[in-house]
Amino acid sequence: MLACNDCGSLDVRSTEEPDDDWYAYLVTMSTAVPGREHCEDWLAEKDISEEIALDTARDMHNKLRYSEKTGRWNPGGYLTIYATWQSWCRNAIKRQGNSNGHRATESSMITKKGGNY
Repeated sequence: MLACNDCGSLDVRSTEEPDDDWYAYLVTMSTAVPGREHCEDWLAEKDISEEIALDTARDMHNKLRYSEKTGRWNPGGYLTIYATWQSWCRNAIKRQGNSNGHRATESSMITKKGGNY
């Protein structure tokens, strides 16, 4: 059985829900995911919260298809599950109304009239 060396998550061929951890979801869907530290650095660099990372990974697990024929998860138009997750995380931020790809800060919450939200 394949399992992540970092977190020991499930076999990548499994469609079962992994532990409630965004990284466990990713390694459940693909063996081609960078290490946890690399992924955490990316989240910090993009200022993406753990909550968004987890919600995105859950959404991917629920929406993407696992192919019995190929024995792989379909990455949804991207080359890898990791690239899909990165894109979906950035899109989640944009859907929250902050188009620069980061969590809202006080300076980014100034309205056109100059007032704060």
